[in-house]
Amino acid sequence: MNNLTKILHISGAVLAVTVPTASIADSLDKYQIRWGGSEGTKFYGSYTIRSFTNTKSPTRFEDIKALVPYKVDLSLPKDSIVSAYGKSVDGTTMYVTIYKNGKNCGRVVLVGSSIGANKTCN
Repeated sequence: MNNLTKILHISGAVLAVTVPTASIADSLDKYQIRWGGSEGTKFYGSYTIRSFTNTKSPTRFEDIKALVPYKVDLSLPKDSIVSAYGKSVDGTTMYVTIYKNGKNCGRVVLVGSSIGANKTCN
């Protein structure tokens, strides 16, 4: 196991604190969001990240304007909720997939006549 060592200077004393890196990695989940459809299709979309347990923390919102296929990789705290949305400019069908620690995760949360592809994973 690898360790992370931090040297701390406190009131003239030098302390070395060693923390196993596994404990740092174990506190994070890896997410990958993929937007897909006909290759080269222009789309607009977004993804949001929020904490399931800390409801007072703000939700992070990221806007995307890109071409399919497109992906975003994230490392987030274990209590995260990730949502993604995408809609093609020309009305071509597209999809959104969210992977959490390599496994397909998420469910459709928005439906309606003008709603694009979407998923939420927690």
